[in-house]
Amino acid sequence: MANDARITGVTRELVMDLVGARRPPCVSLFMPVEKKNPDRRRNPLVYRQLLKEVDESLASRYPDSRKELMGRLDGLADDDLWRERRNGFAVFASSDRLSCHDLPGVDAPLAVVGASFHTRPLLRHLGVSRNYFVVAITQRFVALFEGDRETIRRVDEVKLPSTIAEVVPAADLDRSNVHYHRGRSQDSSPIYHSPGEEKAQPEAELEKFFHAIDERVFAFLNRQGRRDPVFLATRARYAPIYRRVTRVGSLHRETIVCDAEATPESEIGRRAWELTQTGWSNHCNACLERFDEARSKGRGTSVLAEAARAAAGGRVELLLVDETRQVWGELDPASGEVSRVSNDGHRDPGGEDLLDDLAGLVVARGGEVIYVHPDRHRVPGESGVAAIFRY
Repeated sequence: MANDARITGVTRELVMDLVGARRPPCVSLFMPVEKKNPDRRRNPLVYRQLLKEVDESLASRYPDSRKELMGRLDGLADDDLWRERRNGFAVFASSDRLSCHDLPGVDAPLAVVGASFHTRPLLRHLGVSRNYFVVAITQRFVALFEGDRETIRRVDEVKLPSTIAEVVPAADLDRSNVHYHRGRSQDSSPIYHSPGEEKAQPEAELEKFFHAIDERVFAFLNRQGRRDPVFLATRARYAPIYRRVTRVGSLHRETIVCDAEATPESEIGRRAWELTQTGWSNHCNACLERFDEARSKGRGTSVLAEAARAAAGGRVELLLVDETRQVWGELDPASGEVSRVSNDGHRDPGGEDLLDDLAGLVVARGGEVIYVHPDRHRVPGESGVAAIFRY
């Protein structure tokens, strides 16, 4: 039984697991966390209000499961586990699962009880429009940051070397005024240095230092299944050396040029977010152009029923979803057939958010999902979804 309440991150594998877990009732809770006094005192009250909503829904729709699930969720209310979250978390509970997950960027408390788990906030979190990472490097300072529109925080669970001396013991970290120069022989590595800044180091030693950093960053991102953009915050002369050794495929081509040790985290975050949004907008435009071309060749649709059948068959390569739309009904994940569809915004008792279920099905079949806000881009058609087929 999945009854482990340790806090974990949100990964693609988690979404696939939740999509496949269809033993109702499925309870999904999402909650922002206030970190500063006096607002942080509201956290237990907000959680209790969410539990009240869950209790009422279980009593009316799943009375036989009410006592068991409420008992398990009540157990978290007095546990420091959820109180120590950095700015948001999610809880998923059913008869055979209780799992808690860090979820930055939760806008408002939400409780959903249904036949399947509510995965839209997780899918949005995994999208490249919401989050970014920053690898910040000087010879004396190394850090990995994760951020979104509102916050930036240090990822302490990744153990990075703190200085070049940890990787290259012979490295001298004293300040120096030596200028850029080459060694005496033709084969000597170039030396990098600006007056009054960091001690000059041979390029080979810098490569070794950067390689050690990059290997740990790469392993972390790969383990988490993260595809967010990664920015390099460092001095201009270090950037090309780092880019030669990196294995991180999502490393952004733009460098945040700065003294990463002296620059405030908030400023690094502001610059990273601006670059993230620009890149996201360009990516959405490219995907919309791809959809127009695919539809003209019979390899795309904006008809919900057609997209659902294709998703069930593993044919959807990319799904664009209007993040403001909800369409209630039922989706059979085996056949892709949709039924009891309500387009008037009113939820049919027992119905689920079809766009949410469709997006989860696409991810479970190895496809990509992008949530698009109509203020910036418009999903073609009237259904709220647009799908590009693999074949």
